[in-house]
Parts: sequence; C-alpha cells; structure tokens
Amino acid sequence: MSVRLGSTVIAGLASTDTKANTDLDNLTTVGKNIANWSSNITNCIIEAPNNIKLSLSDNTLTLASGSKVYIPNGVGVFNDLTTSSDLAMTLTTDGVYLVAVAVTGTSMTARTIENSVSGAGATTTSGFAYNTTTNIINNYSATGGVGSQYSFPIAKITVSDSAITEINNVFNYIGFIGNEVFVLPRVKGLIPKGFNDDGTPNNQLFETTNVTTATFSASGYVRLNSLGIGTGVLYYSNVLNRNYSSNIASTRSSIIGAEVRFGSQKIASISTRNVFSALSYSDSEEIAGFFMPGDNSTNLTLGATGASYTAIENGWVCVQKRASATGQYLTIYYDKYNGLGSLTNSASISNQALRVFLPIRKGDSFRVVYTAGGETQQFKFIYAEGVKM
Repeated sequence: MSVRLGSTVIAGLASTDTKANTDLDNLTTVGKNIANWSSNITNCIIEAPNNIKLSLSDNTLTLASGSKVYIPNGVGVFNDLTTSSDLAMTLTTDGVYLVAVAVTGTSMTARTIENSVSGAGATTTSGFAYNTTTNIINNYSATGGVGSQYSFPIAKITVSDSAITEINNVFNYIGFIGNEVFVLPRVKGLIPKGFNDDGTPNNQLFETTNVTTATFSASGYVRLNSLGIGTGVLYYSNVLNRNYSSNIASTRSSIIGAEVRFGSQKIASISTRNVFSALSYSDSEEIAGFFMPGDNSTNLTLGATGASYTAIENGWVCVQKRASATGQYLTIYYDKYNGLGSLTNSASISNQALRVFLPIRKGDSFRVVYTAGGETQQFKFIYAEGVKM
C-alpha cells in the first residue's frame, strides 16, 4: 500500500490529526490534496471481511458463534455458513495443520498441510482433499476412505510439545489448501491508474463479489481485482502510480493481495497484505503497543553456545533453559549494538530455570551464549503486536 503526499510516496501509516484537516480555506489546491489523506492512498486493500473469530487458550482452539465460513458445494457453488454455537478442539500430535468446519456447522477438524491436497479428482489419506472438478472438500481417513464434507480451511495452526502453540494465519479473506488459493467476497481495494489533473492518484475501486480460486505451481503472488484472483508478480511505479507485469511491458489492473510460499510441491504458507488503516495521534496507546509482544510466535532450535541467528520479523526473542549446576548462565547478545546483551543472573542453585527476553528488529542478528547444561525449555521468536500474520 502507498500513501502519496505531494511528490513523496510513503508506505505505511497516515496521520490525520492536523489543523489542515479541519481548516482548508487558506490552502492552495496542492495543500488541500496533501491535507486530505483519504484522496492520496493508492494500491492497497481498504476493506476485507473479518468473519472468523478464533481464539487459543490452554491447547483449546475455539471458533466463536456467529463466525462465517464458506463451503465448496458442487460445480460453481459456494455456500456460506454462520455457526450457531462455539466450536472447540484440542490437538496433541505435533505438526502444522489446516483447520476446517464440517458442513453441519457443529464441529471443526484439523489436518496436516502435508496430507491436505487439491486438484482434479484429488484424494489423500488422513487429510483434506479439495476436488476441483466436483468443487467439494472431503476429510479422508487414514485408510483413504472418503469422509464427510468440509468448508474451506479457516486457519493454519502449529502444534508443538503436544499442544496447539500458535494460530499462524486466519483465512478471513484469502486462504489456501493444497495448491489452491481462494479469495472470498467483499474484499475492496484501490487499483492505481495514474494521476488526476490535480496530482492526486487516479484509483479504480474494486470489490470481489464471489468466491474465486487459482492454482499455484510455485511461490508467487495473489493478484486481486473485481474478478477475484490472478497469479504473478506486480511491480509498482511510484512515479506513474501504476502496477506492471513481470516484464514491465504493460499495466495491470490489479493489486497484490498476498504472497504465497511453496513447500514440498504444495503451498506451505501465505502472507496476506494488511487492510489500510489511518492512525490518529489520539491512537497513542495503540501505536505504543505495536512493538510489544503479540499473540503469534515461531519455535526455534537452539544450537551450540555462541551460535548466531537472524530475526525473522520485528519482535522478541525468548530463551528459557535450566542450569545443571550452580553458577551457570544464559545470555543473548544483540550483534548490531556491539553485543548489547540481556543477561539472566547466574544460577544460584542446580536445576534453576534461566530466562532471557530481548526485543530485536527484523533482519538483525543475535547470539545465544550459555553454560547452562540443562534442558532447553523454550526458544522462540514472538512477533511484535504490530506484525500482522
């Protein structure tokens, strides 16, 4: 998403609390355009459904009553279902899962990404299979038997140490199963179409009105427009306020809605674009909370003492390790700042739990140095609240 102020394009947030927003009479046309932030945003999603209400507590995943899911139900047919009661589930087998709701709306089930597939006549074992010919998703048994019919996945979750540890993605408007990406109705956005005579961006407003799908064979991008979905890279020109195809040869009437990453010959993850939101100076509490630890995290593997790691996003590194003897220690060094560290006290007794918690910027490196010889109880990266998954 881009915000254009005069001749400068700013990606990210726009502040609206200025005197010029309420007193424009003494400004020139250019000044009025700068002050009116809403006429300067471009190339972004401005509205998307938020129908899936998921929460996680003590290994229990709960889908709240009133959540809306979409069910492929025959060629060209996509039914929507609103749940009438809370649905809950637990998992104890480690892995990465897709979660879907039964067509009855009375239960939800999780199946691993590895065993979930899509395609013409797709079948599997112990997983979801999206048959793109019949437009039906079935839950297959461990012996390959066809099970009951299910919705599009509503989320991707991770189970580790015999418990659900994180909700990686909630598929409120874009999701995936196997090699197939789906986009739901009521996604609105602004397609860049050059500039108006007064210098403001000329945007084409679009809204998806139907469920649409596209097949991916490699990592790439989800392109959105009024027709729903396409594949391929887009290049945005600040100077021309246009999106172009991968060969920079022609303009494209779409925007990027998500990035798709492939794993073992199928989609492994999807990263959606955030819906545009303007912040006011009065939102200071919300802004201050953006870099605080959020609800999403990724488990890491602790290497030998002194090993170096790179922060995968803006967030917090958390290490917890037991000491096997008195005097052992645990430290994180932030390499960018000449080894600035966050150091626990040395163990005063054997088997003492040592903990370290350090904020770090995306792409920066850090090292974990320790003599603690006991169990590694936790080593994870906790995403900052402002990093939307």
